[in-house]
Amino acid sequence: MEHPSITLATMIAPSPDWYIAVVNINLFENNSFVNQKTVEAHVYDAGTDDGVTYTSPDEISDPQQPITLIVDSPFGNGVKLNATIATVTFTKL
Repeated sequence: MEHPSITLATMIAPSPDWYIAVVNINLFENNSFVNQKTVEAHVYDAGTDDGVTYTSPDEISDPQQPITLIVDSPFGNGVKLNATIATVTFTKL
């Protein structure tokens, strides 16, 4: 199998540049595609906007910053947390 993996991302709106993603999920196991697979989605900061709240005005990052996993405020209100914000289920039709 040449391309058995999937990556998906979707924006969190409203937000400065945050998004939810699952990355490089292998859907081919034991020589066949899985019937169903559920994975945790995490929230990331794209590093292109300096806003720190959902309603921050646009503040372009200059220079742009690396993409980072968000594990604290605003999602944790200042407390460290597991970055999982959702689950995604892939189902073979």
